[in-house]
Amino acid sequence: MRDTAKTLYAAGADALIVRHPSSGAAQQIAQWTSHTDAGGKPAGPAVINAGDGTHEHPTQALLDALTLRQRLGDIVSIRWNQIDTAEGVVRLVTQKTGAELEIPMHPVLMDWLGTVKVPKSPTAHLFPRAAGKTTSDNSKDFIDILVAVGLRTPEPKAHKGRKKGRAARRVVYDTGFHCLRHTATSLLKNAGVSNVVTMDIIGHQSEAVSAVYTHIEGATKRKAIQTLPDITKEPRK
Repeated sequence: MRDTAKTLYAAGADALIVRHPSSGAAQQIAQWTSHTDAGGKPAGPAVINAGDGTHEHPTQALLDALTLRQRLGDIVSIRWNQIDTAEGVVRLVTQKTGAELEIPMHPVLMDWLGTVKVPKSPTAHLFPRAAGKTTSDNSKDFIDILVAVGLRTPEPKAHKGRKKGRAARRVVYDTGFHCLRHTATSLLKNAGVSNVVTMDIIGHQSEAVSAVYTHIEGATKRKAIQTLPDITKEPRK
């Protein structure tokens, strides 16, 4: 493991995503690959913990977020007694709307659950560390992950620190945890899933809201256009 980590870093990797059966593996790799630069500042690749041993990390919630298509607060609040592996579903009540959902689990999520050590208490959280944090803190953790892998730039300092005051225009990003709901909605619709079924899975209560979350891929549009008949030719008799 040590040689692999150092080899990847020597090859120019800016980030290492670690998933390992031994607890503490990610921290150990971070220690092996960290050093100080010529100016005495800490240097080394970003090490992202995708799950090591019995530890859990916000990155593990990514799979749940995309396959269950729910909000951050709902994902980190999931308890083991809400997971029915026999039926292959997760049952939850959304915090925002109070909607009762029964969501089928994707096979990839089912496989991942099979690797997780089940606690003795059925009311234990699936993600205990994330459940102990506020939604704001979990959101910041997710932003750190996006920054580490180059999918987003770091957030600017608070307005007070920049001495621009509360009236200053704030920066709005289009990449955050909530974008996974847009992604899931779009993937379902691009795969040909009906609007009614998509809305039921996502938990949307109106077609107008569902439309906002839908982003049709170019390939889907091209496929749709190709189904149109050639009106310049006479129809077959």
